[in-house]
Amino acid sequence: MQNQQTANFTKFTELQKEIQDKIQTIKEESKQLKTSVNNLTGIVASQQSYLETLDSKERTNNLIVFGVPEADNLGNVLRNVLSKLDCEDETEEFTFSRCGKARTDGGIAHYW
Repeated sequence: MQNQQTANFTKFTELQKEIQDKIQTIKEESKQLKTSVNNLTGIVASQQSYLETLDSKERTNNLIVFGVPEADNLGNVLRNVLSKLDCEDETEEFTFSRCGKARTDGGIAHYW
């Protein structure tokens, strides 16, 4: 009986040691994962800031024009707007996009 109890106690001690080792491994991995998450969070924040700066630079030269009537010859209409703003010579090439849905009621459109 004494030998059985000693064997059980030894087995229990070995299992306890194995569990403690696994817990320690999990704690170390958790610490590494937290460090990785913190590093990645910093990288994402940096990239977001860079994207916002890039977007801001792209929008720097945009001109939003309100009150332009819907027309088939929008390029000419917008060239006239630029000439009235006295910046036609500075604009060698431009593109325009309609903001929002096209109006079918003859209303005013907004372009950028």
